[in-house]
Amino acid sequence: MPQGQDFARIAPSLVEQLARELHIPVERLNRSRASLELVDQAIHQKERYECLLPEVFTPLVAYLGEVVKSRTDLDWEMRLASNGTTWEPWLVSSNRSFPIASIVYDELSEEPDYSVSAIADVCF
Repeated sequence: MPQGQDFARIAPSLVEQLARELHIPVERLNRSRASLELVDQAIHQKERYECLLPEVFTPLVAYLGEVVKSRTDLDWEMRLASNGTTWEPWLVSSNRSFPIASIVYDELSEEPDYSVSAIADVCF
């Protein structure tokens, strides 16, 4: 993530950027499960590669994480990747953890029917 170790701290502020990038009224991004369905519809209007660009991918990961956080005991944790320089956002609790950026990347780049709401369902 371009924000590095600060990603978790600024994740909530990236909602407005996601709204702009996906052309969704910001008030519709209310951290509900239904709002993720709007996000799914919007990302399917873009070319797949566009969703992997930092200006879409970063706020998408942040928003998905914030929705999951609001409905679970999971919280952000930044972990240093094996390369020793890249910080990766994880959603963690005492008994489970999800490398959320990696999961979103895999979903967008490999799954034919990609869906961020499906990722959230796994985390819920």
